[in-house]
Amino acid sequence: MQNSPTYNDPMMMSSHHEYNPESYQSGVMWGAIISGALTITVISLALFSLAAALGFASMSPWENTPSTGKAFAISGAIALIVIQWISAGLGGYLTGRLRSRYIGAHTHEVFFRDTVHGFLSWSLATILGAILLMSAAMHMHGSNEGGMRHIGMGSMRAEHSPMAHYTDRLFRPALATTQSESALSEQDRMSADHILEAEAINGNVPEEDKSYLAQLVSARTGLSNADAEQRVENVLAQEKADVKDASKYAAASSLFLFFSMIIGAFIASAAGGLGGQHRDTHYTTGELAA
Repeated sequence: MQNSPTYNDPMMMSSHHEYNPESYQSGVMWGAIISGALTITVISLALFSLAAALGFASMSPWENTPSTGKAFAISGAIALIVIQWISAGLGGYLTGRLRSRYIGAHTHEVFFRDTVHGFLSWSLATILGAILLMSAAMHMHGSNEGGMRHIGMGSMRAEHSPMAHYTDRLFRPALATTQSESALSEQDRMSADHILEAEAINGNVPEEDKSYLAQLVSARTGLSNADAEQRVENVLAQEKADVKDASKYAAASSLFLFFSMIIGAFIASAAGGLGGQHRDTHYTTGELAA
C-alpha cells in the first residue's frame, strides 16, 4: 500500500481528499535571504582580514624563491576554501532558521525552497563582495591619479611603469665608467619600456629592436656592444620567465577561486536546508506561527 504524501501543515486536505493549495504569497522570503547574505559578507571580511594578517606575519621579505611563492599560493587557496566554508555555512543556516513557516507546502517542497534560499543568500553575498572590491579598487585608483597630478610625467612614467624594474636593470652603469644613470633621458626609458612591453605581450622581440636596445644600453652605460647585447638577452629572458610564472599563478588563483565559490554555494544551500529543517522541527502547535 502506497503511503500518502506528508505536508507541512496538518490542515492540508479538503473534505474531498484533495490538496488545499497554499496562499498566494511568494515562496521567496527576502528578509531571511538578506540577513543571511549580510552574515556571509561580514564573516567573510572578518576572516579575510584574519587570513591576511596571518599570511603577512608568516612571510619573510628575505625569501624570494619559487618554493616560497608556491607555498603562499597554496596557503591562499586553502584560506579561500575555509573562509567560504565557514561564512557560507553560517549565513545559509541563518537564512533557513529565519524564514517564516510555509503553510500547506509539501515537506519536499519546503526542503527545496530552503536550499534555494541558502543559495540566494550566497549569491547576494557574492555580489555585495564584488561591489565592495570594485569600490575599493576604484578608490585606490582615484587616489593614485590624484597623487600623480602633483608630479611630472617623466617621474610618473619612471615610477609607475610595469617595466621599470627591467629598464633599471638594463641601464645600470658599468663599474668602470664614470657616466651616471642621470644621463638616461625619459625618451630613452620610454623606448626601452615599449620594447619590453612588446616582449611581455608577444613573447618575442624583433632583432632590429634588440639591436637598437643594445646600442642604447651601450651608449648610456659605457658597456661594450657585446656586453650590452648580453645584458639585453639576459633581461629579456628574465622577463619572459617572470611573465610565464605570473601566468601560472594567475591561472591557479582563478581555478582555486572557482572551486572555493562552488564549495561556498553548495555549503550555503545545504546549510539553508538544515536550518529550515531545524526551524520546523522546533516549531510546536502551542507556539505562535512565524
